[in-house]
Amino acid sequence: MKDFIEILANFASIVTAAIAAIAACKFLLDRRNKRIKLEEYLKSEIKENPNRHIHGVLHLMAKLGMTESEILQASFASKHIIRKERQ
Repeated sequence: MKDFIEILANFASIVTAAIAAIAACKFLLDRRNKRIKLEEYLKSEIKENPNRHIHGVLHLMAKLGMTESEILQASFASKHIIRKERQ
């Protein structure tokens, strides 16, 4: 019985590690998809309206369906997005 419990405990730790790895991959993939979604939206906006390059966070939240925190994280993760202070 003791051997069975040890085997079960080892199996449980392996399953836990596998689930944690899958969750981490899903989290990173979700962040990447949000960054790409933001970059593509801003790129299309620049092509359609080249004179207007200012997009507020509320505008982006409404158009992309992302929270303010997600938009900021995606913009900071991107090498293509320039953040400027609006005056």
